Amino acid sequence: MNDKALKEFLAPIRDNEWKIPADINNDALLEDLLTHIGHIDPVLRDHLVLECLWTLIDKDYLSDDKQKWLLEQLMSEKYLFYGVGKEDNDSVFTRTFSVLIVGVLGYKLQDFDYHAVLEPLIRYGYEEVDYRGYVQGKGWAHATAHLSDALNSFAQHQQVTEMELKKLLALIQAKIGVSKYGYIHGEDERMARTTETIFRNDQLNKVDIINWVKSFKKEEGDYDVVCLKNGNVKNFLRSLYFRLRKSGYDREIIDVIDNVMIEEFSVRY
Repeated sequence: MNDKALKEFLAPIRDNEWKIPADINNDALLEDLLTHIGHIDPVLRDHLVLECLWTLIDKDYLSDDKQKWLLEQLMSEKYLFYGVGKEDNDSVFTRTFSVLIVGVLGYKLQDFDYHAVLEPLIRYGYEEVDYRGYVQGKGWAHATAHLSDALNSFAQHQQVTEMELKKLLALIQAKIGVSKYGYIHGEDERMARTTETIFRNDQLNKVDIINWVKSFKKEEGDYDVVCLKNGNVKNFLRSLYFRLRKSGYDREIIDVIDNVMIEEFSVRY
């Protein structure tokens, strides 16, 4: 279907609480949704395509085999890696809405090649350099936030290993510590949520967690060069601190976060 036809087709289904009619060919519908997953029209992309894809997966309109097929498609150069490495480019919408659905599938599916999916997902995380949040006229790009949501799903999976959890923490630290963009659309809170998920996995010991927190250091240099990075890290640590304190997490680790914020990121005049 073209853009207009797909909008007209999906709108009444959405208005009927996403109850997919029995006479619809779900395979054909899935192909149309994939074609438009990165469309620059935020109504079509966010409120119709994304919600319909989520419904097809969550409500089991797609078989497990079809969901695995979908995951394989989304992890390809055509979707998750489409245009990766470009900045301020519309290709970001294909990548970031693909990674959202990858996260949904990673949470839903239990029997799939988890490790073979996680490795390229982490690689994508390092290669993504378009950090924009909301793009005027085109809606949410939100690459860092969407990536964090996917990592949160994979961090909860029964197959995740201690080494993979450490790799996820390393990726989070890299994404938080960017200097080209100041996160202003809740990315720090989304990353803090994923970090708490990782912390609460019993495979990690307290020493590793403490050492990771202590590894955050204030970058020195010209203010206009380092201010965004230091601000991003400080906001993330602050979000993590209050999230863990509210949830009653380990007091020693909370205190370490507090000390790092004071010693490394307090403003001194």
